Amino acid sequence: IERACLNKRWIHNPGAFDPDGDILSYSLVPCLGQDYEPVFGFTYPDEVNPGNDSFTIDPNTGDVVWEFPLQIGEYNIGILIEEWRLVNGVLIKVGDVVRDMQITVELCDNNPPEIEALNDVCVEAGNVVSIDVNASDPDNDPVLLSAVGGPMTETVHVASFSFNGNNNGTFTWLPRCEEVRPGPYQVLFRAEDTGNQVPLTDLETWNITVVGPPVENPLATPSGNSFELSWDPTPCLDIFSQGEINQGG
Repeated sequence: IERACLNKRWIHNPGAFDPDGDILSYSLVPCLGQDYEPVFGFTYPDEVNPGNDSFTIDPNTGDVVWEFPLQIGEYNIGILIEEWRLVNGVLIKVGDVVRDMQITVELCDNNPPEIEALNDVCVEAGNVVSIDVNASDPDNDPVLLSAVGGPMTETVHVASFSFNGNNNGTFTWLPRCEEVRPGPYQVLFRAEDTGNQVPLTDLETWNITVVGPPVENPLATPSGNSFELSWDPTPCLDIFSQGEINQGG
């Protein structure tokens, strides 16, 4: 259950994570009722009021944004999350899940905070990735920062996020060979202003791609009319040979 303010931007993200490293896509679907049938007469939140508001979901990140709630009330939505696996160059659907949720729109005097934009990164296994996350609030309210995502809970070597106060937090992660995979890991940072009857939030989705160590000390040795190539074994050789690197299919 989420709360929103009348005429104020509302944002949410389901925070989905796939342990196989498959691609996830997001869409809005009607809520389900008895026997898992669609609710008769269901309408999406922006169709309730004839005003010019919009209710959308980002198909890649899962961010659900309502610009702006125009009528007080309780609203229900369904979010369809589909899992896609790349097999021989073709995306194959391998699963899905639907999550229903409720949004309560109230009359309140508050403006949502804002997180500074972050650039996606690529990191080599064995190297630390660390970033400061900053937020601000137009009403000068204190802002509480938090983080969720696969690196925080679903990896062998987990990441950490520390809220430092003063609208600032620090994310730190040391991914290793076990975390190498083709697809990026997604971290969702959440800022919530405090001290209000109805707290509002902002979200920032950040992608981290973990790659294996590069080839070291390559050597080309002449052999007749050809060359023999050799190089040092990768530090991840044991993990690779055991098939523990998650290649997402």
